[in-house]
Amino acid sequence: MGRFISMLLAVLIHTWVWAAPVNINTASRERLDEELSGIGSVLADRIVRYREAHGPFRSPDEIQNVPYIGVKTFEKNRQRIQVQD
Repeated sequence: MGRFISMLLAVLIHTWVWAAPVNINTASRERLDEELSGIGSVLADRIVRYREAHGPFRSPDEIQNVPYIGVKTFEKNRQRIQVQD
C-alpha cells in the first residue's frame, strides 16, 4: 500500500509541475524546451534571444513574433503561456 501511495504522489506531483504556467519572460531555455509543446531547444533559444533583443513579451500571443513559431504552436500552448515581468 505504501508503494502505491508513493507512486500515486509521484504522478500527481509530475502532473502538477507540468501543468504550471510558463512565464515566457523569465523561463530558461531548458524550461521552455521541456514544458511547451512543439518547442525544442532551437525554438527555446530563439525565444530567449528574441526577448533579450526586444524586451519582455507584453502578451502571450506575441510569442508568434519569434521566427518559426506560428499559430499552431501558439494554439497548442495558449493555456500554458503567461507573461509577467
